Amino acid sequence: MLNSSESRPTRLVRSQSNDIQQESDTRFLYKRSQSYSPLTFKQALSNHDDIESFSLHADTTSYASLQSKRASWICLGVVLIACLCGYAARQTIQSTAAQVSTMETSRQLLKEKVTSVANDLVELKKKINSIHTNHPPQDHNQEKEEMKVSNIRAMHQMNKAQKRVDTASKQALLLRERVQALSLEGISKKYGDGIHHVEFELEFQDGLDGPTKFVIELAPSELMPHSVETFLDMVSNQLVDGCSFIMNALNLIKAAPLPYDGSSAKDKAQSFADFGLDKLAFKEYSESFPHEKYTMGFTADGSPSFFINVDDNTHSHEGDPCFAKVIQGFDAVKRLELTPTRNGIWFTQRVGIKSARIIEANRMNDEPAKLRQKSRRA
Repeated sequence: MLNSSESRPTRLVRSQSNDIQQESDTRFLYKRSQSYSPLTFKQALSNHDDIESFSLHADTTSYASLQSKRASWICLGVVLIACLCGYAARQTIQSTAAQVSTMETSRQLLKEKVTSVANDLVELKKKINSIHTNHPPQDHNQEKEEMKVSNIRAMHQMNKAQKRVDTASKQALLLRERVQALSLEGISKKYGDGIHHVEFELEFQDGLDGPTKFVIELAPSELMPHSVETFLDMVSNQLVDGCSFIMNALNLIKAAPLPYDGSSAKDKAQSFADFGLDKLAFKEYSESFPHEKYTMGFTADGSPSFFINVDDNTHSHEGDPCFAKVIQGFDAVKRLELTPTRNGIWFTQRVGIKSARIIEANRMNDEPAKLRQKSRRA
């Protein structure tokens, strides 16, 4: 019975406080009961002495449930990370392929621009020569005053033309350096770093047995990047296959994109153009890789034709691209050199290039080193 001395508001506040406490206890017991069967819960409530063990068991079960959920989340996280790694790897491969494609496009654009600048340079030089020709120095007294004015005008025109030549030369040099940088990057991406080798297999039309293979070693990429990349692209796209050696003159044996099997020469030339390999962007040359005996170079016209030097042509071909040297199969090159010619120039029968393939460095042995020493002594 409530104390009669308490006021009515006080009794109401106390009653509400008791109700709130009972409701809180009820909620606590309900939450504890979720991990137990009804029977277990009733037994726990009926035995007031086991309240503490009931609470400990409930906490243990709740902790085990939490750990199980945590393990599930960890597994899910591992799966998601693996998926993300796979996706990232795929994106990296696609990005690399896109970079190579963009680099090839840039190389073609730069090649066209270099050619255009080179043509402009030639025209400007012709113009300067024309100015010199049309305005020769005069010593006649009666024409002295007239020639003075004419010479001033000619000098002014020549200076303007010379400035244009200097500007074009600087621009051409910058473009060449850009092409070389792109080629060096292209070689690394497409063919790897280090020295590269190509094996040729020839097809002689005389029907005789004899050596048919020789191996060349490409120049270091940092010396001749544009020429090396161009030739490796020609080989990797099998454009050299089916070409032929056509002449032996002036201490060199020349090969050209002319079929030896009677197929269309026009189609063969078009195949080079389709890959953008029908001409070099510019004549690349390095004094560190001259036209010595048994080296290989591109012809001066910038076409995909190439030749083997069968003697030292360092001075006669200085300035022309030299990009490789024969290191194995000198007997096949000698057989090629001895092939009969017409008028001492053209082969009576073209010698076909049956195949040209890039080979791995591990296929090379000690024999090429011995052959290189022989060639130096020769």
